[in-house]
Amino acid sequence: MGIRPGRLVRPPSRDCCGRDRGRSHREAQEASQIPPPAEDSSSVASEVGSEALRLKELELEARRAELEAEERRAEREDKKAEREERRRVLELEDKKAAREAEEKKAAREAENEERKAARDAETRRIELEAEERRARMQFDQAKLDHEIRMLEMRARPTHLGEGEGEDGRIPSEPRGGE
Repeated sequence: MGIRPGRLVRPPSRDCCGRDRGRSHREAQEASQIPPPAEDSSSVASEVGSEALRLKELELEARRAELEAEERRAEREDKKAEREERRRVLELEDKKAAREAEEKKAAREAENEERKAARDAETRRIELEAEERRARMQFDQAKLDHEIRMLEMRARPTHLGEGEGEDGRIPSEPRGGE
């Protein structure tokens, strides 16, 4: 089933921008319905009919050219809108990627801070243990020194008259007091 001669192909009723194409379609149909001029014996009538038909054809061609120009313009606008939409999508994807990178960076920094805090805590624990050992050693040393003094004190003769160079006085008495 093909297109019959004398009939125009019907374009869509609205173009891509939503404008009404029905009017131009009706005009095209009306022009196609004009019967070709009958063979008149009068050349003037024939000429006028040919002129009217030619004028109508020119009007139709002009309208078709306008429609084609509108379609091309609409296609350009559609392509521009598509490019703009792709650009917006790419911008959103870039922003999302940047946000994810920022989040990863923040997570790494937080992890590094945790590790540093753990290292600092471990260092402090080791320092405290070392300080405790030093304090314990000092305490043990002081305790040993005290025990040695006590042993030395016990080893000294405490009875009167015992030991060399003793004059018989009680150790708590002063030497010059007789």
